[in-house]
Amino acid sequence: MLSFHQGFLDYTTRVYHDSYPAVSTSNHSDRAILITGATGGIGRGIATSFARAGACAIAIMGRNRSLLEQVEKDILQEAHDASIPRPNVLKLCTDTTDSDSVRNAALAVESSFGKLDILVNNAGRMESMDSLQDSDPTDWWRTFEVNIKGTYLVTHSFPGLLLRGHQKTIINISSIAALMQSENMSAYQITKSATLKFSDCIMGEYGKGGIISFCVHPGFVSTNLIGVIPKEETSMFIDSPDLCGDTLAWLTQERREWLAGRLISVNWDMTEFVSRREEIVQKDKLKMQVVL
Repeated sequence: MLSFHQGFLDYTTRVYHDSYPAVSTSNHSDRAILITGATGGIGRGIATSFARAGACAIAIMGRNRSLLEQVEKDILQEAHDASIPRPNVLKLCTDTTDSDSVRNAALAVESSFGKLDILVNNAGRMESMDSLQDSDPTDWWRTFEVNIKGTYLVTHSFPGLLLRGHQKTIINISSIAALMQSENMSAYQITKSATLKFSDCIMGEYGKGGIISFCVHPGFVSTNLIGVIPKEETSMFIDSPDLCGDTLAWLTQERREWLAGRLISVNWDMTEFVSRREEIVQKDKLKMQVVL
């Protein structure tokens, strides 16, 4: 049974399940964006949101070439509908768990864009929901390969390009699962917790150079990933992919160093959330820590 940290979900007085006026418009002209896992519902939502925000260069990474082509069409249509100049869309048919594949993708981004402003590590998976004893070790470990190794390999290949950009921002798509203790999804919960620590490590190594890294719970979006969850527990997956995309575009239109190392939820009212910045920073909230 899924159990959630209600205090985290309700951190702001109001929560949202779809995009809303405060986050629906942002400006990313002259910026280059890379989204991994771009062919899924959340990744596509992020890509099209940055297209509406006017990003001049959008790299979309995924394993399925035909799906990448469809996302490219969606990006170009969104830009057209918003009367925004046509962005340079770079399709990267890439396996994020393969170092050579990721290295080649980085070379392609460097050749096409020359820089990177925002990296969104969105590619992820969830293992079959079985107990530790009943789990398939190959399936269980594959979640680590995608959620941890893949995130590492992509991040490993792009600091140089990020340091050439203006925003210098890495968003790691984590999950409220990082805070959960639910049965039969141990690999997913562990990897999403590890993603929080990975953001800390990025800040420890690259923060002085200007890179900002933070984690995001992308909402409860009905994607292929939830296919392993029992149907009776999927009724909560009602959030729009546009909520995640528009929230990330809005948050990153300016550099917000104070977000570094934190876990935030796209469901929160962003106006209220940002207004609590001083409290969050002073009390070092929204971080995973041992309380003594």
